[in-house]
Amino acid sequence: MSDSFVNNALTTGATLHGLGIIPDRNTAHYTLVDDGGHEFSVDVHWPGTGTPLVRAFKDLPLYRQKPEQRFACTYLADALTLYCNVRAIRDLSAPADEMLKILRQHSPEKLVIDLRQNRGGDYTLGEKYLVHPIRDLPSINRKGHLFVLIGADTFSAAMNNATQFRAQTAALLVGREIGEKPNSYQEPRSMTLPNSHLTVRYSTRFYRFIDGSDNAIHPDQEIVPTWSDYKSGVDPVLAWVLKYSSK
Repeated sequence: MSDSFVNNALTTGATLHGLGIIPDRNTAHYTLVDDGGHEFSVDVHWPGTGTPLVRAFKDLPLYRQKPEQRFACTYLADALTLYCNVRAIRDLSAPADEMLKILRQHSPEKLVIDLRQNRGGDYTLGEKYLVHPIRDLPSINRKGHLFVLIGADTFSAAMNNATQFRAQTAALLVGREIGEKPNSYQEPRSMTLPNSHLTVRYSTRFYRFIDGSDNAIHPDQEIVPTWSDYKSGVDPVLAWVLKYSSK
């Protein structure tokens, strides 16, 4: 997860200030490079609570829509595809039932489970409410009809469920290599140090989700988004899935 955490830290004033990189947590001085390769500098100030952010793109791509929802499904009628953005592996029973209801109603040709923004939860819930029900759908559990989108932010329980989709279904994993090691210590706990009163988090259990020496989860189809994709509001990962044909 190093690249993902670094990207987040670079835009978090409290983190930069705590590391001694900036003197004021509400203001940061950045040196950037534009599309022409020219460097320029800018001071970025915290806009305040409730101030809308200025984005590079005009229209939000689907994976950035409905950020307040942990499990958001959208039926793409033109593509005969049901797209579900699952942002957390918790409280899955009701939204998973709704997903299955939409599948029965529309009988889409493709189902897309997007785990790219999923930081985890309880992987046993993901297996119970996502992996196993989808595994038992013969019309969907076929190569070219089931897709799981992954990336650097696919973390913890979401990473576990991605490996289970690969092992137990015909899903194609699309996107980027997951930033976490699948064979690693998990199940975090916390304690407070007696003198400093700092809170320490530590892992308590070792999990092994894949075999072999390469302790990584690579996508079946790697797609690396570009700056051009981002500023155009394009999601090249979903676009590849929608164009994919198993024929």
